[in-house]
Amino acid sequence: MKPVEYVERTLTCDGVALADVAAKAGTPCYVYSAATILANCRVFVGNVGFLMHLARAVECRSVIVFGGREAPWQSGYSGNINLFSPVSCAPCWLWNKCDHDRICMDVITAEEVIDSVKLQLEMPAENLPVDQTVI
Repeated sequence: MKPVEYVERTLTCDGVALADVAAKAGTPCYVYSAATILANCRVFVGNVGFLMHLARAVECRSVIVFGGREAPWQSGYSGNINLFSPVSCAPCWLWNKCDHDRICMDVITAEEVIDSVKLQLEMPAENLPVDQTVI
């Protein structure tokens, strides 16, 4: 399936009829395919979540800010640069409540993120490593 294509004379995006989207969202309505955008990016910068996994699925190098909620060994990919704060309370798995004023996020600096992006941009354009788990 192509991200945007005609299927039986109906314009679709990722398999969803765009007329249906416009009817629900109203017009003007801007529709895009996150997978297509990521597949054409040189580097994705984001946090842990769906877009991190989608970027990996389409072979997009990434810099992921883990902070301290969870650790890279739990859900990260070896082809990414995973920024993690090994503070004493991490990983905490807390979404909102934090008794430590989110120190894990303060430890990761903008300079560290920028340097990580530069490192990813210097990497050769090749497929990312495939992670394997042995149970």
